[in-house]
Amino acid sequence: MKIRVLTSVFILLFAGVYGQAEAIGRFENQAPSDSVFELGAAKVILKNRQIIASSGRIERTWKWTGSGFQTISLKDLRHGKQYAESPSKLRCDWSLPGAVSDTSLAELMSLVVREDDDQGFSNRHLEIISVIKYPTAKLLLQHAVWVYPEATGIRVQLRIKALEGFSAKGIRDEEEKAVVYGNKMERPGPRCDFLPLNFTAENQRRYWGYYNNPGGRHDPARDMLQETVVSGYPLFLSEDNNWASGLSVEYNGGTHGVCVVKESPKCVNQTAHLTGSFYSGPDGLQVTGWGLGAEEF
Repeated sequence: MKIRVLTSVFILLFAGVYGQAEAIGRFENQAPSDSVFELGAAKVILKNRQIIASSGRIERTWKWTGSGFQTISLKDLRHGKQYAESPSKLRCDWSLPGAVSDTSLAELMSLVVREDDDQGFSNRHLEIISVIKYPTAKLLLQHAVWVYPEATGIRVQLRIKALEGFSAKGIRDEEEKAVVYGNKMERPGPRCDFLPLNFTAENQRRYWGYYNNPGGRHDPARDMLQETVVSGYPLFLSEDNNWASGLSVEYNGGTHGVCVVKESPKCVNQTAHLTGSFYSGPDGLQVTGWGLGAEEF
């Protein structure tokens, strides 16, 4: 079976190569010294069961938990700001309800860091590929990270493969309606990324997305872009948005913050196939939508 690409997410902040390097196969086999890979200002460090990825401007750190990788740090290196202020309550940045959760036991099969250019379709960058097996769910997952020198963002992508004996029965592919304290809300579907952002501090959330059929929207009376700013804080319950393809979490009156962009065909007036939602809440920011149902693995 082929590995299917699920979804890609860009995490952005606003406000010399050592050769074709390949990383360790497993964290437990790592040498006492740190493994360091560099491309210009971009750097990837593997140490203490952690992946530290830096473009020179933004740095994101993941920790291996036994269930997957968990984001524990997100820094703006130029201004010395830490955006992952609270420890994550989730043991893994991704999930698949009915198959992969925080209690799932995972095996880190391999971890490779190399310089790449996507077969000439991209500028050169450092690529981190982690291959993770979920024996009980009979799934193989790739967690792919692209780090470009001097970029203000980092690209993250999930890829999936069904193993022999996999069954889609009992797996929930999309969001679920729920009533919480009398409010009609959605429960998250498959999670593709998570950031432990602080929504108790003064902040506003700017959601935006493009309309479908841009060629038919030349009339000035018809907007090409939908943009909504929600300013209430702190968040005691999850705030969900299912039409936006981008979210900007802005602090201090919008002078700095974190931007998350989905790489998907989602439009304001056409959600496309399983493109999910954004969930801002007391635990942080969840991004859902694998773009692929379990029957399609």
